[in-house]
Amino acid sequence: MTMRTLMLLSMLVFSPLCQAAGFGAPLPEGEVVGIAQAAADPAAHAGHAAKFTGRITQVCQKKGCWVVLEQG
Repeated sequence: MTMRTLMLLSMLVFSPLCQAAGFGAPLPEGEVVGIAQAAADPAAHAGHAAKFTGRITQVCQKKGCWVVLEQG
């Protein structure tokens, strides 16, 4: 067996043992709100955590601390 084959085999064997790290708080419960709907009535979504859906057009390059979404 070549070294490359041995490395590939070990990666395949041990890859299920690796788990992705979780960052931040879990997503809030509740329905997903379209960004256009949220923009139409911002007071209904102010002050509490929610899940929004939209196309990401910009993102914070340092830590991912903000995103800009657009509908569609």
